[in-house]
Amino acid sequence: MLWDELKELDGPEPTWEMTGNPTKNGLPHVVPLSRPVVEILRGIPGIGRSRFVFTTDGKHHVSGFSKAKSRLDTVIAKRRAEEGLSEPMPEFVIHDLRRTVSTRMHEELCTPPHIVEAVPNHVSGHRSGVAGTYNRAHYLDEKRKALTAWAEYVQRLVEAGA
Repeated sequence: MLWDELKELDGPEPTWEMTGNPTKNGLPHVVPLSRPVVEILRGIPGIGRSRFVFTTDGKHHVSGFSKAKSRLDTVIAKRRAEEGLSEPMPEFVIHDLRRTVSTRMHEELCTPPHIVEAVPNHVSGHRSGVAGTYNRAHYLDEKRKALTAWAEYVQRLVEAGA
């Protein structure tokens, strides 16, 4: 994420606007940002004049996710042991977070499938094959509603101590 990709953070409809280059499918992608996300972004200290939002040295974006995941696994195992839980937590990978968001948006928030697909910039179903030839919709308003609902859902979980 680059600072110059963040638009209208002080406005009513903030977004993260990616050009096609950094996206997995090579297509431009606009992500509406919920208020809690904007608050988090506002709280990130800039390092010098780095163009990267998430950086540790100001020169490179954050990387080393496999090392971070390994440390997280260690912390989880320690916490489970402290709580007397003898069985290890089931294995998971970082990508499971995306899978969880998709599943919960469908099941808990009743978000229509084509909007859930649009949130991570997937091109399938309503936007692939012949349908994709005609359907060029970006679903910006619908994505904003879905991501706002997601932020509220996560906030409720945090407040409930889940």
